[in-house]
Amino acid sequence: MYKLYFILFILFSFVGFSNLSAQQIFVTPEEIIEEMNRRGLNEEDVKAELLIHGIDLNTLDPAQMSYEQIQKIEQIILNMESEVNSRKSENQASPEQVQELKDTIKKPVVIPEKVISEDELIPATIFGQELFRQGSINYFEESDEINAPASYILGAGDELVVSIWGRSQLDENFILGKDGFIRIAEGKQRVFLRGLSLEQARNKLKSVLSRIYSFGPGEFDLSLKYSRTVRISIYGEVYENPGSYTIPAFNSAFNALSLVKGPGDIGSLRKIQLQKNSGELLTMDLYALLSDPSRQYDFFLEDNDVILVPVSENIVSIEGAVKRPMKYELLENEGLKSLIEYCGGFSELAYKKKVQLTRFEDEKQKIIDIDFNALARSGDDFTLQHGDRIVVPEIESEYRNYIEVRGEVFSEGQYEREPAMKLSDVVRKAGIKSSTSTELIYITRTNENGLTEVLKLNLETALSNP
Repeated sequence: MYKLYFILFILFSFVGFSNLSAQQIFVTPEEIIEEMNRRGLNEEDVKAELLIHGIDLNTLDPAQMSYEQIQKIEQIILNMESEVNSRKSENQASPEQVQELKDTIKKPVVIPEKVISEDELIPATIFGQELFRQGSINYFEESDEINAPASYILGAGDELVVSIWGRSQLDENFILGKDGFIRIAEGKQRVFLRGLSLEQARNKLKSVLSRIYSFGPGEFDLSLKYSRTVRISIYGEVYENPGSYTIPAFNSAFNALSLVKGPGDIGSLRKIQLQKNSGELLTMDLYALLSDPSRQYDFFLEDNDVILVPVSENIVSIEGAVKRPMKYELLENEGLKSLIEYCGGFSELAYKKKVQLTRFEDEKQKIIDIDFNALARSGDDFTLQHGDRIVVPEIESEYRNYIEVRGEVFSEGQYEREPAMKLSDVVRKAGIKSSTSTELIYITRTNENGLTEVLKLNLETALSNP
């Protein structure tokens, strides 16, 4: 054993650890435990920290230990000793700093509120604008207004609540430090959470704390109490007040757009750019959000993010027999079928065989008739261009398959003209009164050529010879 110690000591001295004595090099788990006790470290804390780094003292085989493992164990113990000796490091906020940070987090965004009456609502000219202009999408001034989703990304300044119930009890708040760590177990152990989603952080903390506390399934939770604030900028074709804003990070980029009442009259709703401070460029599509509201959680904000609203490129209008006639913004790969979906579909009176398109092309206006039924069967789509106007006509409300009976009958009115129907059939349906003269009746008929003719018939003869 002394020979092994001597070899290890020479090796450590050679790579720059000559400040450590031979007695500081550990080989067996027992020697590691003895060394941590000598340094005043908690045995369970060190075991948990080593386990995080892939070293399990309970199964460690001294004969299989590598130089890298020895070096890693030594560094972990030295780091933990340093933390114990200086609990209040520069990354550990003082009580005054914690209170100051809480006050900053809780402080609402100073934006003057204005109660808008129904008469003051800003009209929308393109589908989707009304979500911002009429308050359907809004921002949250404080994070306790709504529960944080599992996809919320954690950052320095977020205040978290760890709750454990069951055999062990814990209900404690932690503020994520600038270094990305929170300190648990009375500050003895650090856990890095910055950049993780709330769900990822929950799973990581659950794994770490399960080595310290005793709890069963469903007896652990991690929640966001207050979110940090971020400074973001909104520019481009917005409705009003472009510029920089400080808001709680809990808001998504869609929430932030409500601060400027969304895109302006020529601003795009489908190609909004989110330029992340990291350099990543994301495209936001409001119509995709409408079909899947959870998409907003793909666009959480960080400090110095920029939202840019470009000019819209492809606006078309639809009117007539559809459920939501107005203007819509389409993408390059979308055509008439997509437009019909966005407007809610046809109304029950739509005449789909003659959907009419008006288009300006080569400085001339032209009309194109489209059989939508045939288009639907083909599996293809009809490409639309910026400025196209679609009109869906209604089916004629005047019906023709009827016979109207007037005069001395029990039930005047209209009757369905059934196949091979005779005069005697409809007269019997209407019911002849005893006072009815059956010698002469008049039939007024409109022919296919539009001309009207009047026929004189003997009703008694018609009834006797149906």
